[in-house]
Formats: sequence, structure tokens, C-alpha cells
Amino acid sequence: MELLRLSKAAERLGVHPVTLRLWADSGKIPVAWVGRERRFSSIDVEAMKVSTGGERVRLEGLYVRVFGSHGQESSLQAQEMELRATSPARSSRSSVTGPVACGRTGPV
Repeated sequence: MELLRLSKAAERLGVHPVTLRLWADSGKIPVAWVGRERRFSSIDVEAMKVSTGGERVRLEGLYVRVFGSHGQESSLQAQEMELRATSPARSSRSSVTGPVACGRTGPV
């Protein structure tokens, strides 16, 4: 059994060190103190890796903000109308409008 430092244990688990520290504080993973440093048993780290599924799903988002004058906004509106005209018919719940589809951040 090897005692791992916080950063090494977090790396093996694929989480941020702050996340591992929070897990240790909440009792989700046992911790041993060596002086003023937390250490994690390699066995506990591997067990945690198995119980969480090993690979975590990473969710990412896209945020687009368009800067420009009023003329550029009207060009975006023209692009939006063109998209609507060329896109196949959709249900009433699905729409091309919105911050991501037309690139605008304010009210549509």
C-alpha cells in the first residue's frame, strides 16, 4: 500500500485536487494525516475509481457573444431568417431562434 499526496491521488482519479479535498472532508474517501498533509491510500483511491466508474463524463458548453453595431445585428437577423427558410419543417416546440442559434445574447 502506497500513501499518495493529494495532487497525485486527484490525478489518478481524474478530478481536481479541491474536489478530492471536499470528498475527504465529507468522508467519501478515507484520509491519513502525515504531519499537516493529507495522504490517500492507493487502495482507497483505486476503490474510489472503480465505484465512480473510472471515466467521468465531462460536460462542456458553448457561449457565443457577438459585439457590433446595429448594422451587424440586422445582418444576424437576415442570417436567422435565411436559416429558417432553408431548414426543414420542425415541430412548434423546436425553433431556430435563441442565443446560440442566432449568436445573440439579448432578447430575441
